[in-house]
Amino acid sequence: MNRTTLLAAVAIAILGGVLFMIRKQRYTDKVTGGYTVPVVAVIMDVREGSPLAPVQLGIIQRPPAHVEERHVLGEDLGEVLGVPARYELRAGATLRWSDVEADAQERGTPSELLQAGQRAITVHTGTRSFHRMMKRGDRVDVLYTGRRQGDGTQMTVVLAQNVLVLADEVTLVVRNGETESSRQVTLAVDPHQASLLEHSERDGMNSFLAFVARHPDDDLIIEDTPTATNEDLIRAAERRRRNRARPAPTRMIEEIL
Repeated sequence: MNRTTLLAAVAIAILGGVLFMIRKQRYTDKVTGGYTVPVVAVIMDVREGSPLAPVQLGIIQRPPAHVEERHVLGEDLGEVLGVPARYELRAGATLRWSDVEADAQERGTPSELLQAGQRAITVHTGTRSFHRMMKRGDRVDVLYTGRRQGDGTQMTVVLAQNVLVLADEVTLVVRNGETESSRQVTLAVDPHQASLLEHSERDGMNSFLAFVARHPDDDLIIEDTPTATNEDLIRAAERRRRNRARPAPTRMIEEIL
């Protein structure tokens, strides 16, 4: 290969590289709009209920198309420092406003959110149901499981339907010398439901509450709410087994013919 051919090959390679970089930059500008947006990211794992510290958060750049209203922007970093995390946060994830406890002024007091005739009551959610995803504005049914007086039968009943979640918070409590996070939810209920929920909180270790999410447009109230016992579970399992064992109608017709 002579010198001229070698120089031509090098020039073509350089030109190809330049054209590739230009095309790549044009594609990047098309996707990002020519700029990026700084958003807050979690750089160290955060425990549920722990206040967010500067060493746990950082700033990353994201294209505008990948930034949503729920993302915490870099300019708002100061507003989340010291605020407890609603959930356990893993390093590498972007921080969203739903990941941190809302400020009391943004949330408003419960009395401002109640309708006439309603009451606000706070209950502990325990460790069951979808409580980790529950947030203000959700509509839920409240189920109670406990033992019936007299025969001691364990039953599940519906205490309240289509109630509004006013607040969901994590507080720190000390148990056996160790600090743990405890989640509690504030609900908008009528006075009768409030008395039932308050009594359920005092019913000891053999009972618990569960929260069932409803569709936002579902406002149906069932008058004769179902109850469930251990016997109901057994009967349901037996019914499913019988249905599986029952021959299909087409097979029965073929056997008759």
